[in-house]
Amino acid sequence: MAGVLDRRALLGASAAAGAVLISRPVMAAEASGSVTVRNSAEFEMKNAEGYTYRILVSLPLQPTPPEGFPVLYVLDGNSVFGTVTDMVRGQSRFPKDTGISPAIVVGIGYPIDGPFDSERRVFDLTVPTAASEFPPRPDGKPRDENATGGADAFTRFIIETVQPEIARRWKVDRNRQILSGHSLGGLFCLNMMFHHFGHFRGYIALSPSVWWKRRYILTAAKEFAARQQARVWTESLFIGVGEREQDSSEPEETRMVDNARLVSDVLQPLTARGFANGFAIAPDEHHRSAVPALISRASRFVFAAMA
Repeated sequence: MAGVLDRRALLGASAAAGAVLISRPVMAAEASGSVTVRNSAEFEMKNAEGYTYRILVSLPLQPTPPEGFPVLYVLDGNSVFGTVTDMVRGQSRFPKDTGISPAIVVGIGYPIDGPFDSERRVFDLTVPTAASEFPPRPDGKPRDENATGGADAFTRFIIETVQPEIARRWKVDRNRQILSGHSLGGLFCLNMMFHHFGHFRGYIALSPSVWWKRRYILTAAKEFAARQQARVWTESLFIGVGEREQDSSEPEETRMVDNARLVSDVLQPLTARGFANGFAIAPDEHHRSAVPALISRASRFVFAAMA
């Protein structure tokens, strides 16, 4: 897709068009290049605004339990689907030791060859953000506010289209669904929890970009905690971040480790009524290495909370 995505053009399209399945599944016998992911599927769907997403699905090798399989949804599916699939398949062989039961992994990505579609992901994972609400860029160039703001539309796509399609194709345990994301994906997971609560049982926010829009998500966390004080909880959130994701010279607003801890601390009072609130700093890990270092620990935490 050429050029910068325009928030107004994307969100101005009619939602009546609905989502469209535009390609057939790719099942276990078919290989991509020289590698086959056993018991997997791949297909593409369009959202209500007409934009295409690649849906990657790995299915457990074990028989389907009567209640169906839990589902772990991962954002940036082009980049991390394989890593998460390997982790879940390996550890679910020994659920008594790891706490991870056999689960369907669903990667939500884009129809590209590389790991990231930078323009699309920035738009999909962010709320509308004015240029004045960004920290200054290192190169001094202005940011394009029209390249942001698709989070609500992306949320609707996941809740109203992707989740129902996965449940239509396979037997899932609707009470055990998890959403996971990294960086802006981690921010999106927090935004989903605080503003569209109830569609997932567990949330995994790795290296969340709390700095975005002058830390609006920290305010959202405080408001969410205040609204939910009387609730009896069965949900969980795990926030993880790499130790090397900040240094002392950074301004307070952009400090990844401190900001992630602040969000977790705001939610800590909810643990008195059953909310599972996990937080971890991965030693010697940076922003690019945080996912493989933390996804196992995060998944074990949220699976245990759902047990």
